[in-house]
Amino acid sequence: MSRYSVECVVLKKANYGDADRFYTLFAKNRGKLSALAKGVRKIASRRSGNLDTLNHVIIGISESGQGFKTITEAKVVESFKSIKTSLKSSVNAYYVIELVHKFFEDGEEDNRVFDLLLSTLHDLSRAKPNPILAVSKFEVQLMTLLGYKMTLDGCFVCGRMDVSNWRVPKFNVGVGGLICDTCSGGVAVEKDVACALAALRIGDANMSSKPAIAAASALVKQYVKSVLDKAINTERVYVAVDEAF
Repeated sequence: MSRYSVECVVLKKANYGDADRFYTLFAKNRGKLSALAKGVRKIASRRSGNLDTLNHVIIGISESGQGFKTITEAKVVESFKSIKTSLKSSVNAYYVIELVHKFFEDGEEDNRVFDLLLSTLHDLSRAKPNPILAVSKFEVQLMTLLGYKMTLDGCFVCGRMDVSNWRVPKFNVGVGGLICDTCSGGVAVEKDVACALAALRIGDANMSSKPAIAAASALVKQYVKSVLDKAINTERVYVAVDEAF
């Protein structure tokens, strides 16, 4: 039996038995892991709120020789309350943690992704968040860290730069990149959408129009979905809430 502490973000939870709950966590230095919290669903339990989804926590774990993990304590570092009280921010945050959950198998770790996840949650928790920019920046950087870097600042085929001077810019979802007007492949997009895509690479598309940012964000999501090749449960809710606002 080994005991240790981990810094993590709570990705999801599932009830187990009458009073217990399994938690899926993304931890610094240990990656994605699952652990059981015993008695956490009892009314008298003081740990339940500490382990809310999205929480940034420090938890104590007891691990058996067979690898079964039990949560022994939990301390909240950041609960991201401002995210949870905003429908739009919470839907965006749940989309982000679902991507982390589905791109990683148990035991897979990447501290760069852990830091990116925390940074994105902090972006979404700001007084005046820009969820589309925060999430698109997360998606683009996540793809880069996982080895699926998007080409948004130049032509994927020939490397030509200065997107704003292309006559008919195009985007190829299959490769996740812009294609200039002199190269073949891709589907034509408006020039302001292409420029917004280039700006999303660094998460700074404030000079672009809202329709252009929305269209660019949708293209990024198409690429992420094609790479993941799995259903994204929060996608429909994300789109519905985004359109409502």
